[in-house]
Amino acid sequence: MSRLFLFLATLTLVACGGGGGGGGGDNAALDAGVFVGEYTLVWMQSDATLDTQVSWGTATADGVSQVAVDGSQNSNSTVSGPGSSTFDYTVAPDGVLTMQLSGSDVFRGHLRADGHIAVLVSVTTTSQGILVLLKPEGTYNVADLAGDYGVSSFTVNPSPGNPYTVMGSVNVTPSGVINGPAVVNVNGTIIPGAVISGALGVASDGTGSYDVGGVSWTGAWSPDATLGLFAGDTTGGPLGPPAIWSYVRRGTGLSNTTLAGEYAIVGLEYAPTAPAFNAFEGTLTADGVGGMTVAGTTNTGLALDPLNGTASYTVASTGEVIVNRGALTEDVVGTVSPDGRYFVAAGGSAANSTLTFWIAFRK
Repeated sequence: MSRLFLFLATLTLVACGGGGGGGGGDNAALDAGVFVGEYTLVWMQSDATLDTQVSWGTATADGVSQVAVDGSQNSNSTVSGPGSSTFDYTVAPDGVLTMQLSGSDVFRGHLRADGHIAVLVSVTTTSQGILVLLKPEGTYNVADLAGDYGVSSFTVNPSPGNPYTVMGSVNVTPSGVINGPAVVNVNGTIIPGAVISGALGVASDGTGSYDVGGVSWTGAWSPDATLGLFAGDTTGGPLGPPAIWSYVRRGTGLSNTTLAGEYAIVGLEYAPTAPAFNAFEGTLTADGVGGMTVAGTTNTGLALDPLNGTASYTVASTGEVIVNRGALTEDVVGTVSPDGRYFVAAGGSAANSTLTFWIAFRK
């Protein structure tokens, strides 16, 4: 059973998420009142044995000190729930968001200054996972989704135990039908020439779905349909392994200057040659001319260790981002939104490279 769901179901619940929207962050000091209202939650966790769970549902923050989480989970293709739990939370003036159970930190990360999105990592070494909270707001229809998107995903198929990431791009029609090319990293083996297909959906309240061939993932869209984030499969079975998917709208005339400033980031990484699985959170600083640093904390499953790294990056005119991880001699491929607020990526794109999934927002 998923440890995240243990928080939700036995230890008391597991994860949730939300956040999209509005403008970027600002320098005003934050407090608990910024974290208020109903968020869509997306959670994913695993470990070196690839015991993997995803959760989806809602998290409702009271703007004072508590957040009520209601969600279901897919644990190694078995779906269960819903379950519920209540977390205590604090928001520091710099936007650091901490969620606790029984006085112990469970998740730590960042809340954007407008309160629309938060990204967190589990800080208990028995649970290596990321939690995204996205607040859909406004009135939506499927035609709002039309356009080109970069696609990033992380999936763990429990039989035969293969994790895989997807790096791709799709066009979305006004009716929500998607199609586009992708590269897939299956446990370190690169499979080019893959195709992403299916349909994207959105309800009037901004909650959404991704469906293909009887398999479904559920989540939400940011207010302007720039970012879509989904978890599932919600039906389970051999065709529905636990996975997280992200869609980031692409643009025109973008460059390295689009990805610039300080970003709150969380990520999952699996090294197939070790094997080893970790989750991390921190601050990604992009200089706007092709250099970036990341500083934060990584949860290895044994300890919480400092995280420090450097990389180079290139942003194409469409917003496609290629990050070269230098000493790791491997690339991560993703998309920065046209306004630079969101950056999501997956990888690696080379044989035997680390499987990665990153999601970040500009502070």
